[in-house]
Amino acid sequence: MLQATNSLVFGLTSFMLVDHDHSKKPDSMKTKLYLIPGTLCNARLWSELAPHLSDYEPEHLPIPSGADPEHLVEDLASALPVHKSVLLGFSLGAYLATLLTLRYPEKVAALILVSNSPCPLSAQEQVSRQHSLQLITQFGYKGISQKKAEALVDSTKLSPGALQHIVNIIRQMDAELGEDRLKAQLEVTSERRDLKDELLRLTVPLCFVYSEQDPLINTHWMQDFMQSSQKPHRPNSQVVFHTIAGSGHMLPLEQAALLSHYIKQWLSKL
Repeated sequence: MLQATNSLVFGLTSFMLVDHDHSKKPDSMKTKLYLIPGTLCNARLWSELAPHLSDYEPEHLPIPSGADPEHLVEDLASALPVHKSVLLGFSLGAYLATLLTLRYPEKVAALILVSNSPCPLSAQEQVSRQHSLQLITQFGYKGISQKKAEALVDSTKLSPGALQHIVNIIRQMDAELGEDRLKAQLEVTSERRDLKDELLRLTVPLCFVYSEQDPLINTHWMQDFMQSSQKPHRPNSQVVFHTIAGSGHMLPLEQAALLSHYIKQWLSKL
C-alpha cells in the first residue's frame, strides 16, 4: 500500500501546472484534469500532487467571486472546454464541482471528489463560520494560525519537517488570498444543500476519496450515500469510494502519492 511521504520537496517551479488561460494550447496527447481548490486555496494546493500526475495535464481553476454558489458554478463552467472534461474538486471545490456536474452533466466525463461530503455543513461548522466572520469584521484577519493549519493535517503520518512544509503551504495560500477572499467565500458558500438524491440520479462516473476520521467529513452522509449507490437498478453504477486511514483533510498535500494512485487507477478503468 502506498503511504504518505515523509519528504515533501516539490515546489511550484518543479512541475507543469496550468493556471487557466484560454490563450494556452492543451497537450493533445494527455487527458486534462481540471482542479478546483478549497477555501483559501490556490494553485499551491496541487504542488505535491501534480508531479505524480505526469501522464495527465492538470489545470487549476480558481474559485471565482460571486453572489451565490450558482454564480460560482456558472463562472467555473464557462472556463471548461466544449468537450467533456474530468473534474477534480477538493473540499469546497468538490462541492462546487458537484453542483457544476449536476447542472452541466454534458460538460463532465468523470468527477473526483476529495475531502468533501456534498451536503449541508454541520451546525457546529456553521456556527464556527459565523463567529469567524464576526471576528474578522470587528478585528480584521491576521491569517491562519500554526495550530489551526496543523489541525487540517494528520500529523501522525508525517515527520516534523514534512508537517511544517505542508503547514507553510497552507499559510502561504492563506496569506496570498487574504481577508477579502476569505470573507467572500465564507459568506457565499456556508449555506449548502444536500445533493445526495441528485447525485444518485447522475450517470457521470463518480469517485470519492477522503480520510475516515476527517472531522470536516459527514461520515453518516457518506455511509448512507454508499449504501444507496450500491442498490440495483440505479442510473449510476460507476461510483467508487476510497477511504484513507487517519484524520487528514489536506489530502492533495499530505497524501499526494496515494491520492494520485487512486485517481490514475480509477480513470484507467473508465
